[in-house]
Amino acid sequence: MKITNSPASRYQARGFSLVELMTVITIIVILASIVIAAVSAVNKTNARKETIVRLARMKNGIENYASDNSGIYPFSNDVLSREVYKALSGDFTGRGTTSESPPEGQTYWPELLNKNSGLVRKINGEFVIIDKYNNSFRYRSGTDLQGSSVPEARNEDFDAWSLGPDGEPSGENIDSNLKSEETEDDIWN
Repeated sequence: MKITNSPASRYQARGFSLVELMTVITIIVILASIVIAAVSAVNKTNARKETIVRLARMKNGIENYASDNSGIYPFSNDVLSREVYKALSGDFTGRGTTSESPPEGQTYWPELLNKNSGLVRKINGEFVIIDKYNNSFRYRSGTDLQGSSVPEARNEDFDAWSLGPDGEPSGENIDSNLKSEETEDDIWN
């Protein structure tokens, strides 16, 4: 006895049903969203860790600078890291160095001179040291030019911090002046 396939049974054997296809697509979308969320969480964690490492390197460089300069820390009129870049790179102009014009001073963090290192960027024509969120690190000396304590400073020597992932210097119930430039996601020394 010869078995013949009916046209309907041949059609079913050739492909997926719409329900099967939608099930596979749904599973793929769920897996993709899980992977994207995991990658995002890992990237956030890595950015925070790298910012902490950069902050520690900056702090060590500032301490070495002060040690070589009679305990005097870099001073700046604003909180951007321009003066720290100048002090740690030896590039006193803050505009960058070339092979024809090497740094004038002692270099405490040589990688700052490599403009492709991802550690610096220019703001208003001068280099600043940046965190992993591409914002300038913040810096405030603990004393002013006359040697008096700066009341806003947390530490007696200097404060160094990152604005964190939001890049915002102020938040709810915090005014944006230099006396209280802080939010919960900031990373401090």
